[in-house]
Amino acid sequence: MLRLHNFDLQTNFSLKYLTKTSLQDVQYSDRFIIPRVEEYLNRFMQSARKRRFLDKELIINALRSEYPEYNRKPWGVMSNLVARALVVIDTLKDDKPKPIDDVSSEGSTIDIMSSGEEYIDITLDPSIDINPYITDVNGSASEIAQEVGTNSFACDITTNGGSNKSATCPPNDFENMPNWTIDKMPYKSVKRKSNLDKTVDGMPTPLKKVCQQLGTAEEVTLTFDDLAGCDSVLLEICQLIMHIKHPEVYKTLGVSPPKGFLLHGPPGCGKTLLAQAVAGELKIPLISIAAPQLVVGISGESEKRVRKLFETAVKSAPCVLFIDEVDSISPHRETTSRDMERRIVAQLLSSLDNLKDDDKVIVIGATNRPDSLDPALRRAGRFDREVCLGIPDRQSRRAMLGLMCKNLRIDPTVSLDRLSELTPGYVGADLKSLTREAATVAANRTIEAIKKRLQVISDGDKPDETEQLLSSNKNQIKNTLKLLRSDNFIPIEEVSDIQIELYDFEEALKKVVPSSKREGFVTVPNVTWDDIGSLKKIREELHMAMLAPVTHAKEFTALGLDVPTGVLLCGPPGCGKTLLAKAVANEAGINFISIKGPELLNMYVGESERGVRQVFQRARNSQPCVIFFDEIDALCPKRSEMDANGRSGQRVVNQLLTEMDGFEGGRSGGVFVMGATNRPDMIDPAVLRPGRLDKVLYVGLPDEEGRVDILRAVTKNRKRPVLADDVDLEAIGKNEKCSYFTGADLAALVREAGILCLQEFISSNEVNKQLAIQSKHFEEAMMKTRPSVSAEDQAHYELLKLEYAAPRS
Repeated sequence: MLRLHNFDLQTNFSLKYLTKTSLQDVQYSDRFIIPRVEEYLNRFMQSARKRRFLDKELIINALRSEYPEYNRKPWGVMSNLVARALVVIDTLKDDKPKPIDDVSSEGSTIDIMSSGEEYIDITLDPSIDINPYITDVNGSASEIAQEVGTNSFACDITTNGGSNKSATCPPNDFENMPNWTIDKMPYKSVKRKSNLDKTVDGMPTPLKKVCQQLGTAEEVTLTFDDLAGCDSVLLEICQLIMHIKHPEVYKTLGVSPPKGFLLHGPPGCGKTLLAQAVAGELKIPLISIAAPQLVVGISGESEKRVRKLFETAVKSAPCVLFIDEVDSISPHRETTSRDMERRIVAQLLSSLDNLKDDDKVIVIGATNRPDSLDPALRRAGRFDREVCLGIPDRQSRRAMLGLMCKNLRIDPTVSLDRLSELTPGYVGADLKSLTREAATVAANRTIEAIKKRLQVISDGDKPDETEQLLSSNKNQIKNTLKLLRSDNFIPIEEVSDIQIELYDFEEALKKVVPSSKREGFVTVPNVTWDDIGSLKKIREELHMAMLAPVTHAKEFTALGLDVPTGVLLCGPPGCGKTLLAKAVANEAGINFISIKGPELLNMYVGESERGVRQVFQRARNSQPCVIFFDEIDALCPKRSEMDANGRSGQRVVNQLLTEMDGFEGGRSGGVFVMGATNRPDMIDPAVLRPGRLDKVLYVGLPDEEGRVDILRAVTKNRKRPVLADDVDLEAIGKNEKCSYFTGADLAALVREAGILCLQEFISSNEVNKQLAIQSKHFEEAMMKTRPSVSAEDQAHYELLKLEYAAPRS
């Protein structure tokens, strides 16, 4: 035990490893430790003059809370450093150092020793009666505190004089002892606890913020009434949490209730909100934690936090334990590179298995990457069910918008049905951002009107028209700052009529980008049937194959018809196969995934097949959805023509066939597959069988009437680009020079004519010349533009049409 003679202070610092106690050695270790310890020691002596014992945990925690850099030092190193500093301070106070020994007397000896755990060794004179509250003489400090009880006090007895005196008094009658001062304070155990066992206020600073959120239960007021657009998901979850309210059903059946479930889906679809609603609906506490908070750099601490989290959940039962981003602590153990990640996964699995049926703890995990989880976590008995929250459809978006706009001031002319049609691919977070942005647009529009009413801009400050055109942005910023800095009070009457109009939502749609587009997932395209000319027969075929199952789903169910799962568009390049697929998705208002055939191929083994699985899984999560494979012949060529080096291509074809078989028998649930190619003879025959790509449609070269329709569609009925009055689109479409032109060739013809017109306008010196494409520009453009399909290629494609797309005779 270290005793400071010059301070008349006893400590519980051990002398076992106390070396290098000179001033130079201590300053070499830490040049600030001596003044800091001396400052704390002076404060301690002033505030506790009657106490003569200094607890090492008290001083170390005080230094750590005041100086955060000491939190990085281990406990043993910090304890040794403080003890050496105390020796130096005690030596410097007196030039003649005093020996370090124990306090003893003939009558009584109180010897406080420390070796590992602190204990109190009390030796009393036999003539003095022993205090009946002390039951174990050589017990530890924590045990003595428990024996004495919470209402007892530990007394630090010091004499007012300088010499040791013996006193006799009745047992438990210390206050009547002569010449003694009694300092009563509740006894505290000096045994050092772990960081997670302490209270939050007594923790070191780096762990304080983390542990405030680790394992703390909170009450939630959110219920299922605050959710919309996910009725099927709510029904499934209600079945999973029914045992919390009615456990007798499962007990009667003799089966174990589900312990938890996994929520997965794209970001912003409402996974966290749904977990909070589960706790609020059951009226039980919610323990919510982000999975990265459980990861610590010290070996073993991460597993300890996982155990502590589940122990807290069991003590707070019944409760909901929600682990967000669970994939960050439970990756696939075969692909992880560090042992710590494997130990965390193993500890999480063990903690889930240790939950009993009577614990009434629902464990909910959330992730947007379910495929990256360890397979052992997804088995029954742990996460019993996987609930998918996909991209909402039109009806779900309508319900969400109705709930979000319930408390907003919306103009009665705003149609939420129209908004739901304009927001394909939007998840709940995107719709919330849309309403907020629309409110911002309405507020800015109102502020512009208020600026004019309050006459913030004076007449003398108004610039002329030329300056306003040249520096409109600068003036707008200047005027806005004037309103911001003005002291004019806006009356309530001025803002009482403010409402969010349809114009505000249309402007907000230009700024809010759906989350699915940020991930590279193309939603409903902006191509409509007005952008496509001709192809009326193919349009009707696609309408029955793609649109009718979505728009007339009840009729298909009533007749017992299976939904067709796939359509293959074949024909020469540039005939509008890709435009047809986009227009179909746009008219139906369903999601659209465009895949270029070669982009799924990867040089690493298994990655190409994984890409195919992810595409189909994403389509299932966002149904109704169209998967469009452009240049599908590169993705699934004939397997019989592959050599030994093409085995990876065979595996991709097999994976694609397996995924398409999952849609067979009308079980697609709104997932449609479309392919486009100009080489149908290179596609594997197994892809073209019924049940996969059921229908093969040939998109050939347009005829004369078709070319005229395409020219009208490309020029937006002569409005874009602007055509002169002498331009006859019907004559251009029926011209012999355009006989083999495809839709892409006709678009290139219009673009080339526009470039020639612009070139002539730039080189002309006329002031008032009209900028419009004339007939002579089209004639000159025809001389430069050549058809992309020759007569020989046309004959070859006609043979392919007879082989694959012609009706059987």
